[in-house]
Amino acid sequence: VSCLLIKQCNFCVVGLQKLFNMDTWQVPTDPTTEIAVDPKEYIALAEKDLNSLSALCLAETMLFLFPEYFVIIWNIMRERVHLVRDFSKLAIGIPRGFAKTTLMKIWVVYCVLFTTKKCIIVCSHNVDHAINIILDVTSMLSHPNVERLFGDWRINLERDQATCKIFSFRGRKVIIGAIGAKGNIRGLNIGNSRPDIIIFEDFQDRKESESDIISTALYKEMLGTFMMAASPFGCMYIFVANMYPTTGSILKKLEENPDWI
Repeated sequence: VSCLLIKQCNFCVVGLQKLFNMDTWQVPTDPTTEIAVDPKEYIALAEKDLNSLSALCLAETMLFLFPEYFVIIWNIMRERVHLVRDFSKLAIGIPRGFAKTTLMKIWVVYCVLFTTKKCIIVCSHNVDHAINIILDVTSMLSHPNVERLFGDWRINLERDQATCKIFSFRGRKVIIGAIGAKGNIRGLNIGNSRPDIIIFEDFQDRKESESDIISTALYKEMLGTFMMAASPFGCMYIFVANMYPTTGSILKKLEENPDWI
C-alpha cells in the first residue's frame, strides 16, 4: 500500500501540513477530513511526534496541537522508555483541567504501538478512574486510523475485563491493567509478566494530601508495595498529578526525592 486515507481534525491538518510539506493544502469546512498519507511515513512520524500520534488516535477531538511543555515531557518519556533494564522515575506536575490524563492515555497507546513493553499498569486513587483510562486507551487503539495503519488489536484478545486487557499485538503479548490505591498489587504477575510500566495517575486526591498521616502512609505504600511489584528486567515509573499546595502532596515529596526526575 503506497497511499492510505486517514481522518484528521482540520485544526491539526493546519499544524501538520508543515511536517508533510503540504504548503498548498486547503483546509475544508468540515470538522474533519481525510488526507492521503504514505503508511510508513506516517507511522515513523507518529512514533516521534506527540501531535501526529494524537491526531491519529483522537482525530475527532484533537482540536489543537499540544503546547511545548507537553512536547518536552513527551520527549523525555520517549527517551527513557526505550532504555534497557532501566528503572526511570518521572514525576510530572500539571494543573487540573490541562489534559494530563489525556496525555497519559496517549502515552499508553504509544507504548503499545512503538515499544516492547508488555505489562502496563495504571494506578489511581480509585479503581474506577483507572478503569476509565484503560477503556479510553482501547477506544483509541480501535480508532479506524489506528486500525488502518497497525491492524485490529482485538483479533487476538485473550482477556477483556474492566480491570485487565490481555491481547497479542505487534509481535508480543500485551497486558493493560487498572488498580486503585487501596488495591492489592503485591505479587502481581499476569500472564507470567510483571509490570514494566507503572503509571500513578491521580494516585492521591486533594483530601488525602491535606493529612500528613494519610499522605505519608500512601507515599510509603507507593514506594514499598506498588513499585516493588515491577519487573526485574526494568520498569518505568510515571507519577503525574495535580500540583496541590498542601504539605502532604506526594508530588512535593517526589520533587525532593533524588531518585526521581
